[in-house]
Amino acid sequence: MADDAPPAPLPSQSANRRWRLWASAAVAGFTLVAVVIGFFVISSRGEGGVTGALGLDHVHDVQGAPTAAVPGSLPTQVAWTAATLKLIADGDGAAGRTLALQSCAGCHGETGIAVAAAFPNLAGQPRTAIFKQLRDYASGHRASPIMVAVAQGLSEVDMADLAGHFAAETPATTVGAADAPAAIVELALNGDTARGLPPCSSCHSARGGPVGTPPIAGQPAAYLEQQLIAFAAGTRTNDIYGLMRVVAAMLTPAEVTALAAYYGN
Repeated sequence: MADDAPPAPLPSQSANRRWRLWASAAVAGFTLVAVVIGFFVISSRGEGGVTGALGLDHVHDVQGAPTAAVPGSLPTQVAWTAATLKLIADGDGAAGRTLALQSCAGCHGETGIAVAAAFPNLAGQPRTAIFKQLRDYASGHRASPIMVAVAQGLSEVDMADLAGHFAAETPATTVGAADAPAAIVELALNGDTARGLPPCSSCHSARGGPVGTPPIAGQPAAYLEQQLIAFAAGTRTNDIYGLMRVVAAMLTPAEVTALAAYYGN
């Protein structure tokens, strides 16, 4: 019977079995530690709890996903097509005057001369400039708790009529240019090539600039300063190509104040 018993394992076979047992135990241990780290340590760092640790609800992936476009992502919805330019040119100034007396005179005066320095003068502004700002307010591309509500109550024909009315009025005069420092006059008329600053007059002179661009001479100084600060801070974003945001951000606070005084009334 003793001859039928299985042979005793060789020493090398026993050692291999013990090594495999220890290796299996080590793998199981590392796996347990990994699970504990994944479920408790990572989740405690704000990775979305257990589902975050598993990668089922990863916060960073959600934040990186594409978002829907918002109105402020574009500077304007106004396109200077032949149809839009004709609409503006056909604006009825008489109808616009009636609208102005109803909706605009409280801030901008009956003839477009503002009643306070916080508001812009509209008298003598190009039709296209007035129309663009009204349209930008209506679409939400320029923010104002007052003007957004007013503009959203107007049709595009109303906007063209208002533009026709205010464009025909006599603009305000500039009073600050005579006392302006030479450096500010140079900046306004010739720019600063060292900083890559174009002259203000290249777009905003009385002779006019790109379509829809307003002359700024005769605007209230406080209003001009407010708008330059808003462009520099990026809180006003309806400038085509972002040009005003770039220019305003390069100006010093002292230059902003001095330029506003130079052009202001």
